[in-house]
Amino acid sequence: MSLGEIISPISSFLRLILTLGQKKKRPDRQLEARLIGRGIVAELPEDIPFYIAAEDGTKEKGIYVIGLLIWNRGALPVVESDFLPTSPLTVKVSENAKFVGSRILAVEDEVRCSCQQITDQQLQIHFDCLNSEDYLVLPLFITGNPYTNVELSGRIIGQNHPIDHTATEVKASMSERFSSLMVLIFVLNMIPGFFVGGALIVKEYGLHIFVNDFDSISRWYSLPFAFGSFAIFMFLFTRVANWFERRSYPDGYPLESDFEPPLHKSIIGLCKCIFQGKKIRLSTSIFSRGHPIIMPEKRVRRRSINDWIK
Repeated sequence: MSLGEIISPISSFLRLILTLGQKKKRPDRQLEARLIGRGIVAELPEDIPFYIAAEDGTKEKGIYVIGLLIWNRGALPVVESDFLPTSPLTVKVSENAKFVGSRILAVEDEVRCSCQQITDQQLQIHFDCLNSEDYLVLPLFITGNPYTNVELSGRIIGQNHPIDHTATEVKASMSERFSSLMVLIFVLNMIPGFFVGGALIVKEYGLHIFVNDFDSISRWYSLPFAFGSFAIFMFLFTRVANWFERRSYPDGYPLESDFEPPLHKSIIGLCKCIFQGKKIRLSTSIFSRGHPIIMPEKRVRRRSINDWIK
């Protein structure tokens, strides 16, 4: 783990403090597109002799949905003619996935909008006008890799900021990183908080105070011990509950707890979220249930000299 990854959450917090109270001027043109979620529509195991029929007649084993939000955050309306003819608003997925359908919903009923599938990996989005704060929601149905990279392209006359903000999907927010830090402290305090904290309390205050007058003990001693005791109780309670549940089934029968990642992998995932800002989720797919999923490494594309000499 590099020094930059360790300093990253600190610098993000400082930037948040410095920007508080500053009123930002809204740009005239600022159309943003970002991913708002991924989900499973339907899945069938490979061994079952049935298939899911898509709109184009193809047979699939798994259909997934990706939610796309297109939002006009600028002060001026955006019309389709604002896009350069050589660079319309386009959505692309990687080669390990393909589109099998799409829908488009507008917040205003008067907005005329549609999706046009160009290839298996490419869609083109059309709309007549998006006023300030208007938005479109697009459920994109794909097959293949449900965590495929999604790229948006398109250039608007007069807009400096990039349209593609899908990289925010893979970046953990400050609240998520802070929550992960609290959980990590709670887990790591389990053993030292209970045993070391309990030993220090008995040494400083005596066993009589520890048993009969726990409230008189300093919070610096009592809080780590209390949280450590609660964590150990939760750990033992889940293990005993799993043991009783396992007795109700034959040996080797898979239970829900068998799909949970071990504790050391959960700690590694919390550290990656805190220090590297990576979002880590547990797969709910029948093909990879319980596996930790690190969201795709997608970064915002920066302009280079090649953009001006093509």
